[in-house]
Amino acid sequence: METLRDERNHDMLTGVLNRRGFWEEAEMLTSDRKAQPVSIVVADLDHFKRVNDEWGHEYGDNVLKSVAAVMQASIRGTDLAARFGGEEFVLLLAYADIEAAQRVAQRIRVGISESLPPLPDGRRVTLSLGVAAYPFGSDLRESVMQADRQLFRAKEAGRDQVVVSPHDHVAEASASSAGKVYSKQMSG
Repeated sequence: METLRDERNHDMLTGVLNRRGFWEEAEMLTSDRKAQPVSIVVADLDHFKRVNDEWGHEYGDNVLKSVAAVMQASIRGTDLAARFGGEEFVLLLAYADIEAAQRVAQRIRVGISESLPPLPDGRRVTLSLGVAAYPFGSDLRESVMQADRQLFRAKEAGRDQVVVSPHDHVAEASASSAGKVYSKQMSG
């Protein structure tokens, strides 16, 4: 029975949670006040349709698997990673305030760009991410939608960057400054 539930709640391609599994596990996690603060990250691969169109779905599937692996390696066991569909992923970071969530998002963005091999045309795989806080007792779906709105802002601003909800009072980090922010945080 546990195996069936596990198969039902995980994305067959990437091994991370699927949308259904995310909502089930997130409900339990966010109802625990001890898990606070909680932040949400919504991520989307940039220009992924082009990857599938130019090099085929099997190639695109391998990119998705690699991205999921980088995400899983960048979060803790208490966090959730899910593929919501296509090339969109959602993370729930427990015990992570908005600043910590921004650092995790930057680490993932940089990790994907640097660790995945270049595409056949020489371009790098890039990712845009939106970050929002989940205030305890609020509507989790609204926090995911808020992070998704920040993802949209990242796409509009040129892609390959992290945008944090302005309501959460953290400066946005763009691709041009992310390397500096990331290296300072890692060395300091």
